[in-house]
Amino acid sequence: MTDDSASLWLEDFFRSYFRFRPVNATFIGIHDYDGKLPDFSEEGVAALRVSMEELLDRSDKGLRTSNRIEDIDVGLATDFLLIQLEELKSEHFYRGNPAVYTSEGIFGLISLCLRDYAPRADRLASVVSRMKGLPALLEQARSNVRSSPREWTNEALRQCDGAIKFLDSGIKILVSEWQLPGSNKQLFENATLALGAFQEYREYLSEELLLHHREGYGCGSPMFSILVRKGHAREDLDAMKIGSYGSERVSHQKDLLKRETSKLRPDGDWEAVISDLSKTHPSLDNILTACEECWAECRRFAIEKDLIDWPDYPLTYKFIDPYFRDSAAYLYFLYYRSPAPYDNLKTNYYLIPPIEKSLPPEEVEQKLRGISFSVIKHNHVVHHGAIGHHLQNYRAYHGASKIGKVAGVDCASRIAMFCGGTMAEGWATYSTLLMDEAGFNTPEEHIAELHSSMRLAARSVVDAGLHSGRFSFEDGVNYYVSEIGMTPKAAHNEVVKNSMLPGTGAMYLLGLDGILDLRKSLSAKEGSGFNLKRFHNSLLSYGSIPVAIVSKELLGN
Repeated sequence: MTDDSASLWLEDFFRSYFRFRPVNATFIGIHDYDGKLPDFSEEGVAALRVSMEELLDRSDKGLRTSNRIEDIDVGLATDFLLIQLEELKSEHFYRGNPAVYTSEGIFGLISLCLRDYAPRADRLASVVSRMKGLPALLEQARSNVRSSPREWTNEALRQCDGAIKFLDSGIKILVSEWQLPGSNKQLFENATLALGAFQEYREYLSEELLLHHREGYGCGSPMFSILVRKGHAREDLDAMKIGSYGSERVSHQKDLLKRETSKLRPDGDWEAVISDLSKTHPSLDNILTACEECWAECRRFAIEKDLIDWPDYPLTYKFIDPYFRDSAAYLYFLYYRSPAPYDNLKTNYYLIPPIEKSLPPEEVEQKLRGISFSVIKHNHVVHHGAIGHHLQNYRAYHGASKIGKVAGVDCASRIAMFCGGTMAEGWATYSTLLMDEAGFNTPEEHIAELHSSMRLAARSVVDAGLHSGRFSFEDGVNYYVSEIGMTPKAAHNEVVKNSMLPGTGAMYLLGLDGILDLRKSLSAKEGSGFNLKRFHNSLLSYGSIPVAIVSKELLGN
């Protein structure tokens, strides 16, 4: 007789999840599959489908849950499986996106080198094992992806270039830096094998796939609706509503931005204010110190203002390791990457690209402007490294929800489970607004925060527009340039991400407004008894699950 307990079903769900998504498993801190890569062969995909359908069949028959969190986890896991089955049918993912394979391939290697979760020799043995599997993975890519939108192929080409740099010079630097005893002959031989596989794949992309590109970057309204309903838990929304809502928010933010800027300068030129902020930056020798000092000040300020309970969960800012530096600019190489919840390492790192002193002075100055004190405060500290993602990750890892613990973890090209998005990105976006409300910013930095909020709202417009077919790729680029003031290059890169990851652009606005609406409702309900810190602690205790679900729980709906 089959045990119909939700606890056992969830164990089987995660066992299947990690088996079929070995690179995700490494990022999450499950290391049973560190020598494996995903199997996108016909047999591999069929096995994945059967596993997911069997899990769904069991859940459809009913499961015995012991508490409300288990109820939520089963529902989220079930919806995750339904989304994944739809993705298997779609040409938007493994069947039509060549960058899926480059991301899994190169980050299958890099994920083993980012954290000291095991002895270096053991991790390099897993690197060798994954190197051996790369030719098969990239051969599967050639078999599965026979046409692709041009910009996705260009993205895969760029990632190939990053992989080639890592496998060529990066591995040599890594071995030298790690100073491992004994021969590394096997490592270098397999690095050459993997390098050749990426070079062959690059040739296929440039000489065949680019010539057979297909038009259209959207996943279509039906798929987008599934992502919104089952991923974000918003049954009330579709692409049209999200696009309209986002557009109204951008317009509102733009008016607010002009009004607030006019308090600083009569012409209301917010772009000039933001440009002036970029001129104030640390020296070349003071970048890391500036980040660390701002992080400490953010923590002190948040505790003093009684905004949140802040645990002992430090972060070390350092420059990207030399063996990643040449390749990082070509890859989805995040400065802040979620710590692995199951590794429980005491030291977590925030990686900053170094600026070479040998560069021409004007280039050095340009790069320093990109890491101004304002950017450090808003992006590298508040949003990512401190009260935003880093603190939310800690709460997720110590919460009761098993899904909430892992869903928001950064993996090869996206988070581990789509359902983690509105909380992970919503809280990080809310955190910058919260600190601004509390007085952490200067008047000029307040303008930068308003602009950032407008830019994130614009993502929902392009996201919904692209995937419903109302926006072409060029429409998305033009929208970012004309409405947000982005450079054409930055706008282009943003639309590439929007197109490849449907429903992701909407996470920020839906998550932010979901938190703000919940705060407003609870404040009205509790009156003078409402406590902001208690609200934040309760919100984050659920981990990375949809804000809409947490709202229903806290409001008792």
